[in-house]
Amino acid sequence: MTEVLSEEQGVVRRAQRAAERFRACHRTHGLLARILPDTDEGHALDELRDRLARDFNALVTLEGAALDEALRGLESAVHKYEQDLEALDRAIPMGWFRGHFDASQASSVALADYASLLGRQVGDSPVRLDRIQFLLTRVVSFFLAPEDATTARRRELLAEALPQVEIDDESRQTAVAFLRDAAQRATGFKRLAQIVSSGFFVDVRGYKLSLRTKLLDPDVMAAAIELNEAVNDNLRRLAEADAPAGKEIEAHLADVDQRIKSIFQKLREDETATELRFEHWLRRNAQKRARKAAADKPLFKPAGRGKKVHRRVVMGAVLAALLLVMWARWPSRGSLAELPPQELAALCAVLKAGAVGPAHSPKIFVGQIDPARWALMSLDARREAASALATKLRERGLLAGTVMMEQQVVIQVEGGRLILVQ
Repeated sequence: MTEVLSEEQGVVRRAQRAAERFRACHRTHGLLARILPDTDEGHALDELRDRLARDFNALVTLEGAALDEALRGLESAVHKYEQDLEALDRAIPMGWFRGHFDASQASSVALADYASLLGRQVGDSPVRLDRIQFLLTRVVSFFLAPEDATTARRRELLAEALPQVEIDDESRQTAVAFLRDAAQRATGFKRLAQIVSSGFFVDVRGYKLSLRTKLLDPDVMAAAIELNEAVNDNLRRLAEADAPAGKEIEAHLADVDQRIKSIFQKLREDETATELRFEHWLRRNAQKRARKAAADKPLFKPAGRGKKVHRRVVMGAVLAALLLVMWARWPSRGSLAELPPQELAALCAVLKAGAVGPAHSPKIFVGQIDPARWALMSLDARREAASALATKLRERGLLAGTVMMEQQVVIQVEGGRLILVQ
């Protein structure tokens, strides 16, 4: 009887471990879904998540050999879920990730789960280590009050998120001593130009990379985060001290931020190939969604009983589409005047091409949107951009405007009023 209970308890523990791994994946999946557009890969992950949720719920109806077989299948499927999430994350360049990921909108548990997932797959990749540091620095800064952020409390928090790594006491003590000494060294610079030209960033970056997975030790990571915070605090102090007379401090700090980002970009691993693959992936998915939307939903619905199609919308869109075709095929005939990049950007930041016509007396605007950027915007952000465009077209005296993504109309403006956004 004791042996049977022990086996049952073992099955229960396995199910609990698998369920917790699934919940951790689910939370990580939610963070990635916020920053990525709809993609085939994302839909496949959604389907896997939903199937796993159903299968975990179904475990309570099973027993004996059927329960053991179902549990083995779930353990394998959860492992695949982890691998697929890590592969999706690995495709995102670090620069793009920093620009789009908002850690303040995530829970500390989800951030820790995300870092833990990457930690199990890190290998010797500097990009993985950068992302783990990024996530854990924000776990500590957002979710530990300054009075609670002691070294012991940091270590305790990090130990829950980080995988176990092999490191001896001497290596740990050496690494912690170097990182704390670097944090102290950062306070000694008197001018921003000093720290930039001193080789400080290169020394610190090189040392962190030399640690490889030893950086994932809780004591070492806690010291690395303390260093990151000390560097950020001192960069701001130096920037304020160097602010030119009469220049707004925030504007000056923005300039400094750009300089610092440039320094760190040069220190990071070259991600050119990753960035090109990622941009191609975004474009491919944006085009696929545009084609699907065009196939699933006609541009103009026929009028039903008791309903009339707004004639101005139809005629405006048709005229704009015709003008766009003319512009593409006969750019030299003078029917449209193509807008220079600077003027185009002033109208709307996500436009990639645009023209007004007739050229001698412009009354209408036609343009093409950047598919990748438009796909990444929320509907509220699209409406905001389209509303601003409508205002600017009205101010220029243009009667109508049509913006397309590939062959689909995504913004329609008539008489300075926004008629359509999608």
